[in-house]
Amino acid sequence: MGSAELEALGVGVIYSSAIEPLLERHPELFPVLEVEPQTTWIKVPHAAQPYRMDREALEHIARLPGRKIIHSVGTPVGGTMRPEAAQLEQIRETIAYLGSPWASDHLSFNHTPEFATGFFLPPRQTIQGAETAATSIRILQAALPVPIAVETGVNYLRPRADELPDGAFIGRVVESADCGLLLDLHNVYCNSLNGRQPLDEYLGQLPLERVWEVHLAGGMEWEGFWLDAHSGPIPDPLYALAEQLIPRLTNLKAIIFEIFPSFVPVVGLEVVREQIERLHALWALRSAGEKPRVAPIRLELEPDPLDVPTPAAWERALGRLAIGRRAEDELGRELENEPGVRVVQSLIHEFSASMIVRVLRLTSRLLMLTLGPEGFRTILADYWSKVP
Repeated sequence: MGSAELEALGVGVIYSSAIEPLLERHPELFPVLEVEPQTTWIKVPHAAQPYRMDREALEHIARLPGRKIIHSVGTPVGGTMRPEAAQLEQIRETIAYLGSPWASDHLSFNHTPEFATGFFLPPRQTIQGAETAATSIRILQAALPVPIAVETGVNYLRPRADELPDGAFIGRVVESADCGLLLDLHNVYCNSLNGRQPLDEYLGQLPLERVWEVHLAGGMEWEGFWLDAHSGPIPDPLYALAEQLIPRLTNLKAIIFEIFPSFVPVVGLEVVREQIERLHALWALRSAGEKPRVAPIRLELEPDPLDVPTPAAWERALGRLAIGRRAEDELGRELENEPGVRVVQSLIHEFSASMIVRVLRLTSRLLMLTLGPEGFRTILADYWSKVP
């Protein structure tokens, strides 16, 4: 099925139980709910099928307003590790149950053969890296019964002389894999603010006719970086960019607002409602008919030099640093000096700590009262150094 055959669904939000009161009060605002299927699974250790679906949760989601789109967060396609067969089986079942017309995952990596990073990391942006990602996308597409799109990621690292520009890399990947593009405009906005590639240049290198879906979100400033925090309202400059871009997206099928559940009580449901209404205004701007295709800017790309790090070497070096291990080669020692690596390390620790506090509330409270916050963090850091 090509993009022209996909149904235009409209505006929606990433599902979490935190926004359910809004779904109940204003179902008309949510023609779409985007569902992360892994959030309805339970990990079962030492089992032939390591994931068990929470059928009751899935049935509950199915009854909620809006069409459902599957957005996987466990089978990223940016690296050398191929999608896990056990997850693919569950994703297929979820797609069928919820009637998702397409599915998506991230153009990132979060595993090496040795360890998991627990965080999406940027892929190796070379010719070989693009071919590696395209192969993973084709494997994922062959395993799923619906067309797939891949999401543009956030990258806190500085641009490298031995890599392709962000837009050129993503354009090469999706055209080689012949897939759709989930254009996360907040990720692109983050990358531009953090010094990777100007927005106009980035967008000019993308095959915009492959954009089926757009994500928008809010972020925050932290230690000199703009974070893809999904923490609140869409920044005004980003919204203005969306107003200019969306009329050019001739195959746009959905616009999705992202906010982490932990931030919903902070900003309030009324703010979330206002953001959804702003997305409806954007949806009204989309192209209603065919427009002349604007070809992306093509760069003359030379083959990768023989001495540049391979995708596997990149993933091992960056992944080791992300989980707090020491560099073991020249690339790792080079990346150790990256300010963006320290940002990733901090984000992984904060994210992991928030999960521990949410699940072990009383234990965490006792440890902080007894040892103080820094003492508690010391225990967590020691644990992560042994069990990343």
